[in-house]
Parts: sequence; structure tokens; C-alpha cells
Amino acid sequence: FGLKLSDTPVAPANQWAVTSGGSWGQPSNWSDGVVPQGTSTVALLGNSLLANGTVDLGTTDRVVKTLRFNNINGSYTVASTGGGKLVLQSASGPAAIRFDLLNSRNHTISAAIQYKSQTEIAASLDTMILTGGQTWDDNVSVSIKTGTVRFNLPDTANVSIGANASLSIDAGAELQLQGKSPFSGGGKQVAVTNDSTGLAAAGILVSSGDHSIGPLRGGGSTLIASGASLSALGIRQSLLTLQGAASQAFALPDGGSQGMVVLGGLSIAPDATLNMSDNDLVLSYAGTSPLAAVRKQILDGALNTPGQPRIAFAPGDGDRYLVAFDNALTQVSEWQGVPLSAPFQQIIASYTFYGDLNLDGLVDAADYLVIDNNFGSGTDWLTGDANLDGIVNAQDYLMVDNNFGKNSGSPLGSALHSVPEPDHLRIILIVFVLWIAKSLTTARTLVRFGKAVRFRTCSGG
Repeated sequence: FGLKLSDTPVAPANQWAVTSGGSWGQPSNWSDGVVPQGTSTVALLGNSLLANGTVDLGTTDRVVKTLRFNNINGSYTVASTGGGKLVLQSASGPAAIRFDLLNSRNHTISAAIQYKSQTEIAASLDTMILTGGQTWDDNVSVSIKTGTVRFNLPDTANVSIGANASLSIDAGAELQLQGKSPFSGGGKQVAVTNDSTGLAAAGILVSSGDHSIGPLRGGGSTLIASGASLSALGIRQSLLTLQGAASQAFALPDGGSQGMVVLGGLSIAPDATLNMSDNDLVLSYAGTSPLAAVRKQILDGALNTPGQPRIAFAPGDGDRYLVAFDNALTQVSEWQGVPLSAPFQQIIASYTFYGDLNLDGLVDAADYLVIDNNFGSGTDWLTGDANLDGIVNAQDYLMVDNNFGKNSGSPLGSALHSVPEPDHLRIILIVFVLWIAKSLTTARTLVRFGKAVRFRTCSGG
């Protein structure tokens, strides 16, 4: 990464003028002899501080356009013993928190912050630590331009999110999340665009706590550490890493096409879980297809197998599954509005009903024909293996029969099979085959995913 215009000093500034901490509201503590206040004001916490010190906002909300930090001797903490907030508001252009180029210390704002204007945070090569409450006004966007911004809110911190609030992370910057989620409050979440792979670990590093955001988009990477979790209304990243045991990424339900998980790479540690809820997955790959590994992760997610990397999903009434296939074989050019291009090296996992063999969101006569066309030769879902036992036989007809007529109201995914509707004679033949399969059977019980399901096996006469 390189230096950005956001790192350059902004003048003029009313500077902190004493060698220790003190009250923000004391005029003699400032170089101009007045307390910084106003939507055109630049306040500089500079090199007069000789050791770590605290600047106390007191009981009054302090409004500034830009708060600058520049110290090589100690770290500032901007605190509030009386409940006053730091209000970032600009009469023109963005508000900002900026570390000057010569700054060599991390700094902390433990006071509550209210973002009333578009805001840039540029921490240069260092870390801005935010531990106070967070208030985002409607339609406000915050961008992390450089350095690291670490949120570590206590459980008691107040978080209020306005409508259409958003956060962006520029290439080379890093967002770290600890403690209470700073991006969810009042029933609303901050939409996040991450275009960074970070300074050390990732553009977004979820170190601890359970965090919730709106849509996560962008070409960056996200890493979730052991024991931490991140919930989002859809996840689209170049790389998602679930680094340790009990780490979890959760795609919030009922998101439709916006709730999809679209990844350029996926790494799941043992005992970590990517929970898809009722969403589809598109995972790009290079080289050898990871289809077998993804299918095993889905199975381990369905079984909640301890100690294994898992891709979980909502089971519905026991009639749903997350079906994975390799698009190198099917070569569909889009999935749920996501464009897919040659060489079609994508694993697609579609959330659908048992028996929906052509993945159009419906269980109907067309699915019987998929079995019929591959009877005795098919080996997977798309070639008629409705019960996932590796063969296509009469039992697969029964899986379709058990869920016949179920539908999502609209297709769950792109149809992969263009199968004409059968004529009446064909339907009669299908029903006859099913009747034969049922009448010449002996009962057996197949235990699937902890639930006993009754099937019938052809006795062969």
C-alpha cells in the first residue's frame, strides 16, 4: 500500500498545548486559547504531550470537522467522564479522524462518537482504537482509508444505527472487531464494503465477540478467529477464513439473491462453521475441484459432526438440503443474478427441497424424468440421485414422491435441465413404475441425519 492524500496534514489546527492530559473544555489547554468547537474546526492532539495522557470531553458534546493525532512521545485517550460525545460533523467535505505522517503511536477514543457527516479515518501506519458508544446518523458513510481501526466496545456501550449507514475499507487498511458489535443497533445494521486484504491478517479481522452487519461486499478478505462470529446479509469476498474452533460466519436468512455467499476462496478450520441458513453458495476455485471436500463439509454440517469443518444450512421440516455441484460440468452463465464466466470453475451449492433434481425450486413431474433418464447410471443429484446414496434406482422416485408439489414460490436457482413437460402417457408410465416399486418392496429404515425416514427397497421378485 502507499501513502494517500488522506494522510496529509490539514491546517490550520487548534493544538493541545499542555504536556499532560486535562479537560477539553479548558480554553488554556489549547494553542488558540479557545475550546475547539464547530463544523469547520480542526483540533490537533500533538507533540506537547510528553507521556500517555487523557483528554476529557466532560459533559458537553464536542463538535469538530477533523480530529488529528500527531505524537511520538505518548498515546492520547479521548475520554468522557460526564457523558459528552465526540461529534464528527463537517460544514463542507468529509469529517475526519487523521493520524499525521510523523505520528508513531496508537491512540484511543473511549468517548462515544456520533457520525453526523461522511467521515474518513486515516490511521497511517498505526491503530485507532474505538471503545465508546457509536451513533450513525441516517445515510452516513464512514471510510477507513489507511492504518488499522479497532473497535472494542464493552457490552454496556450504546449503539444506534441510522438508515442506509455504510462503512468502506480501502485497499491496505484493516478493520478489527472485538467485544460488542459496533455496527448493529435499533434493528438496523451498517452495510460494509471491504476491498482490503489487510496489513497483516485480513481486511476484516473478527478477533472476538459476536458481530452483526448488513451486506458484506467487496474484493477483500475476512478472517474470523477462534470463538468469534460474524453475521451478515450475504457475504461476497475474495477470501473467507474461519480460523479456529467454534469460529462461525452466518448468512442471515430470507435474504433472497442478496443473501447469497459468493467467495473467491474459503478456508474452514476443524470445528468451525459456515452457516448458510437458507442461502446459496458460489465458490470459485483454481486447479483441482474442491467439490468432494465441499460436499463432505455440507454433510458434516447437516450432521453437526464435531471436530470437522462444517457448512451448515436450515433443514426446514427435514425436507431441505444444500446441493453442491461443479459448474465446470454444467457451465451455467449466472446463478441468482451472479454472473459466472469461463472456464466455469465454480462450486455452486443450491438450497432446495429433496427431490428437486433440476434445481428449479419445484418438485414436479420434470424431476421424475431426471431419474427416468438416468436410471441405473446416475451417481449424483443432478443425474437423479435424490437420496444421495450414490445410485439411481426406485428409491429415488420415492424421494420425489414424498415431496411432490413442494415449491418455494419462485425458483431457488437456475434450472439446469431443460426437460419438456411429459405427456399424459408418460405420466401414467411414471405412476405405474412407482406403483410397481411400492408393491414389490420390503420395508427398511434408512437413518438420515439423525432422523429415521421410511423407504422401500425393491425385492426383485
